[in-house]
Amino acid sequence: MIYYTSDWHLGETRLGIGNKPNVFYRPFASTIENDNTIMNNFYQVFKDGDILWHLGDVISGDIKASERYLEEMRRMYPNSKFNLIVGNYDTDKLDLLSNYFDTLHDEFSLVDFNDNMLIYLNHYPTKCKKKLTEESADYTFAITGHIHSLWKVKPNIINVGVDAWHFKPVSHNEIMFCWNAMQNHYDDDVFL
Repeated sequence: MIYYTSDWHLGETRLGIGNKPNVFYRPFASTIENDNTIMNNFYQVFKDGDILWHLGDVISGDIKASERYLEEMRRMYPNSKFNLIVGNYDTDKLDLLSNYFDTLHDEFSLVDFNDNMLIYLNHYPTKCKKKLTEESADYTFAITGHIHSLWKVKPNIINVGVDAWHFKPVSHNEIMFCWNAMQNHYDDDVFL
């Protein structure tokens, strides 16, 4: 199974703790609760041999504490493939992240042979919109992150940030369900 996720922000301290604002409106009382919830939800659905596309912002706080989760992820899933689309919080950690992700990309074009689709992956929704509308009509839709819980779907773009999906990874089947809904069930009154 293929899964998508984004914006784990492991080690995040901006959760409304102390004098720091809760910039992502996450319901956690501590960094440990934030990290444990995200990773335990991941472990509940992900199986050895599955493929992960992480659309950026893996770690944003304590690197040593956060790295423990990535070590455990690789140990638990030795036959899985982990791909990273680099986000803004990843750029200064590429050497570290390359120890845990098999591939690192700024963007990626994913071919879904079963449904005959070309899917664009990028951390930034603005780059997805540009790719879909200005540069290529070949893409069927895009998958993104970066914006946390601001929205889940827009025309032809699906946000896989954990904040929008109950802090869980999103399966390819769920992505296709959303895509089908956008194409066949949403009318002109759904999107602004």
